[in-house]
Amino acid sequence: GDWATEKFGIDGTTRSLSFSPLNFDLALLDVWTVLEAGGTVVLADAGASGDAGYLRDLAQSNEVTLVQGVPLLHRLLAADDARYPTVRTVVFTGEAVSEQGLRDTFAACPAARFHNVFGCTETNDSFIQDIDPDAYVHPLPIGAPIDGTDAV
Repeated sequence: GDWATEKFGIDGTTRSLSFSPLNFDLALLDVWTVLEAGGTVVLADAGASGDAGYLRDLAQSNEVTLVQGVPLLHRLLAADDARYPTVRTVVFTGEAVSEQGLRDTFAACPAARFHNVFGCTETNDSFIQDIDPDAYVHPLPIGAPIDGTDAV
């Protein structure tokens, strides 16, 4: 938590969209870190989590500020030219994101800061790469070790 709270600006005003089961590694950031900081978690209904319209409406009506997920989630959220002006942090994780997926997410979240996180299952997140929508390389690099982590 502490490194993520600082890096992603998580605080009592954070409103996170949680797309994954609570026992999945993504919950460490989008549920537990957010709750620890006094923020709000918006839980997606597991039965509707593949429905782009449902996710768009859920994120927009709850004024979500943090979205972390695999490329599929970002693709669903960006469908039909949806826009999320309240999103201030986007985290890509789980697998490589396509260049089109990056461009679509940049357009969907115009006020956001973007990050790519990488880590094996046993360590969850170990590396992070900040992404500048105006000057990025694709494929995205895995980045540098997070605070408190060494790479050998």
